[in-house]
Amino acid sequence: SLCVMIAVFMVFVMSYLNRQYKEQFVSSQLYVTQKTAETVDLMLMEVKQSAYFLCCNDALAEALINDEGVGQSNQRRQISDAFIMNIGTPVTNMLQSAYEIFFVDPQFGVSTENALFNLETADGSGRKRVYNACDVQDEAWYKQTVGYDAQIFAFTSPEAPDRLMLAHYLRNIHLTDPRYSDSAGVVLYMMPMKSVTSLLQNDQMSKDSISLLLFNDQILASTSEMGGLVEENEETALLIRNLPEDGKVTDIIYGGISYVLSAQTVNSRWKVAVLTPSANMRQAMINMLPMLGTFMLVLIIVSLLISVMFSRRLSAPIQNLSEAMVRAREAQELPQPIPVAKSGDEIEYLYHSYNDIVENIHRISELEREQNAKLQKSELKALQSQINPHFVYNTLDSVACIALLNGEDDIATMVASLINILKYSIRFSSMRVRLREEIDYLQQYIQIQSLRYRERFRFICDVPEEYGDVKVPKLLIQPLVENALFYAENEQLLEIRVYCEEVDGQFRIHVCDNGSNADAAQLNERLQTNPTGEKYGIGIVNVNKRIQLMAGDAYGLHYEQLPEGGLDAIITLPFEKIDKNNG
Repeated sequence: SLCVMIAVFMVFVMSYLNRQYKEQFVSSQLYVTQKTAETVDLMLMEVKQSAYFLCCNDALAEALINDEGVGQSNQRRQISDAFIMNIGTPVTNMLQSAYEIFFVDPQFGVSTENALFNLETADGSGRKRVYNACDVQDEAWYKQTVGYDAQIFAFTSPEAPDRLMLAHYLRNIHLTDPRYSDSAGVVLYMMPMKSVTSLLQNDQMSKDSISLLLFNDQILASTSEMGGLVEENEETALLIRNLPEDGKVTDIIYGGISYVLSAQTVNSRWKVAVLTPSANMRQAMINMLPMLGTFMLVLIIVSLLISVMFSRRLSAPIQNLSEAMVRAREAQELPQPIPVAKSGDEIEYLYHSYNDIVENIHRISELEREQNAKLQKSELKALQSQINPHFVYNTLDSVACIALLNGEDDIATMVASLINILKYSIRFSSMRVRLREEIDYLQQYIQIQSLRYRERFRFICDVPEEYGDVKVPKLLIQPLVENALFYAENEQLLEIRVYCEEVDGQFRIHVCDNGSNADAAQLNERLQTNPTGEKYGIGIVNVNKRIQLMAGDAYGLHYEQLPEGGLDAIITLPFEKIDKNNG
């Protein structure tokens, strides 16, 4: 049994560790995703800042308007100089490695001397930096960039698979000549895909993780072995459709491998996605198994040794005491005291209790010879009722153990509940307790009555946890529940409900039933006149008086008739809570 208990404990430990590690794993992945998204956002902000420099640059506007009438070659050089001088100083490694190209709006007619723009060859610092937009104005990417007014448009091209393109449409505020609009053109940032993947790899959780950069739900770059570009297929389409919301994760099969997928939105159209193999988390747990197994083995061995030691220490004295009690019960003569087991714990105290009982019985026997039979019998009962509570608890506990061994679960449950009721009832350390303790005591009482009456009634307790520390008189609710249980009648199913509420600084506890046929007005009158009777008599009067003695005449117990039948016993108390630290 001990081994089974330890095994169950280890299962719970494994479950807890697995849950904690999974939460930590998910938290780490979300953190990595957020950090990568922040890096991408920084790069995009720098691209925008660079574009805004050009939008506000008067030198670029003067070169485009060409009021001095210089030749197209000089004009193109002036535009190129103004462009290069005002694209800003890149901060991120990714933008530092970019190659910027300016496409002049067709309204300015800058010639490119038949050197048409080509994505495949425009990849070096020695190449031209300025082109006429007429070369590319029919390209889809150029049209989309113009449509993304003041926003970044991103794309990749088979002609340049090793680069990521970021395009930004420019409107220069210094283009005030009425002959032209404020459209300056388009700036194109050509970034090496290696720099992009290096940026995505900065905060990866492991070497097996995959980071993706998406724009408009299209994968632009990946850190997987497939390289920068990701082929569009059903698997990638499924991955994009299943991207979770920010701050959440989901499981997905990608490339035949199970991953944990997270995503983070950047500037509405951009997203960063991170895939971490689920096997990484499982492998970490597997690596813990040898340590947990060793711990479990040591725990079993130590527990067995402790169990054997305590069994020998406890079983022999208890067996001796049990045999002495059997002899005392069956003997024709008075029982004799037994030698005390010197253990210094509850067992020794139980021996002393038994011997005290035996001595009291002997004393009563002596008194029987001097007094009449009736007085002798009365005193004997009085002395027997003074048996130490520890003896009663231990005896009842023995009964519960025997019942469990014999398969009598109901008897064991009733005895356990009775022990708790006795302990609660005779604890005189305080006349006021927490409502939580009172409810626990009430549940023990209901447990016994449920086994007694089976399915003849239903008990509902609607007491929120927030009221658990409210101060109430001890043994307050049970007499009212007992009245409802014994005297209420219902042809279908008796229902007893306990709930509470706070009204105008007062705390009210309701005990309702659906079967009492007593008159609420008569009951309230009894509470005022303090009578005694068989029904709703001493018990409710006692409850009412104790409340008023402790809290004042403004508080107490009163009854109300329920419209649907039955009674509502309402206890009104001051709303006071017991300090958690001071009990």
